[in-house]
Amino acid sequence: MRETHLRSLRLFVLAWCLVAGGSGLLAAPPDLSVPASGQLSAAEVDQLRNRLKYWADQIVKATAAADVAAAGTGARDDYRLSANRDYQYRFAEVADEVLSPLLKGGIPQDDKLLRLKEVNLALALSRVPQVNIMPALVNMVNHANPAVRYLGWEGFRAVRSQVLAQSPQFARNMLEALAAAAAKETSAPVIGSVFEMADVSSVSSEAIPANTLNNAQQTMFKVLEDRWAQWCQRVLAGDAEMSKAFQKSPAAVKTLSAAQAGGPASKKKALQMMVDLSACAAGAYDFSAGRGPIATENTVLLRVCEGTLVELSGKNSNHLVVALTGDQTADRGAAVREAVYKWIDDLKDVGVVEPSIAPQATTQPTTRETAATEPAAG
Repeated sequence: MRETHLRSLRLFVLAWCLVAGGSGLLAAPPDLSVPASGQLSAAEVDQLRNRLKYWADQIVKATAAADVAAAGTGARDDYRLSANRDYQYRFAEVADEVLSPLLKGGIPQDDKLLRLKEVNLALALSRVPQVNIMPALVNMVNHANPAVRYLGWEGFRAVRSQVLAQSPQFARNMLEALAAAAAKETSAPVIGSVFEMADVSSVSSEAIPANTLNNAQQTMFKVLEDRWAQWCQRVLAGDAEMSKAFQKSPAAVKTLSAAQAGGPASKKKALQMMVDLSACAAGAYDFSAGRGPIATENTVLLRVCEGTLVELSGKNSNHLVVALTGDQTADRGAAVREAVYKWIDDLKDVGVVEPSIAPQATTQPTTRETAATEPAAG
């Protein structure tokens, strides 16, 4: 499972490299006339459809990685041919019609370039920030390939302001789709993208009704709250990729907590989430004996957690930094664990309690030496 996941993400990186340096030689695509302004005629929409069908066909038939990349680049570049709003809107409509089905079994499963083709199709679809590309993005965040899911979340992040500015029902459809996808997500890098999507601080609120934005914030906060303990368990189990993903979470927690109507209750909830995460990161760091990728990623995570605790609580404590960097006569791992309890003492006045997240017996490192060099399977 882990090997498959990592292989898919390596293919994602490979696709980018091929996009940058690929030199596939393809036959010339069909002509495409794009008006500088105004609406496209039916004939021009047909031209666009034929053009995208050409790129899709080239991707499906390709037997060389460079040809896949060249066709994927062609599809992406076509969207940028014109700033004509109607052209870009129609492009999204036709791209969903032509390209999206290929991610639903349109490429033979025994194709040796299957994953690379899926990633190039996903790249093309994720770079079309139009509201009518949403059906394709919903398909992507539920795809079997984690690299495709990652790009689906990236695509949603690019289009979320536009979607939220539509009717409340349209926005609700996006939020429900994202909540359902997040609830079953297992890939650590994709979960990192979920955290980035949940940080709505950069969303322009001028054209978004206040109740729609509030509903979005409430929904995304609940997504994090519902999955937090289970995802934290993976940090405690020594999943270094998950620790890295969680480094993206504090911005979302801070933003969403500040937006909640509950006031102090929401602040307490956010502080408890960060304390729970800190305790799991401290446990993983301790088991790693301060060595290897588990220690490296959790050192960063613990610092990020402490910065968030300081910002949310207003208490200028640095227990974790001292434990991580100070001269320790005792075991540093134990000192890091103790630092979390010092934070709990600091936050008792707002109702924070000791974490109750239990380790997963099947994946918890059995020795600190093993944990330092071999991250548990995610």
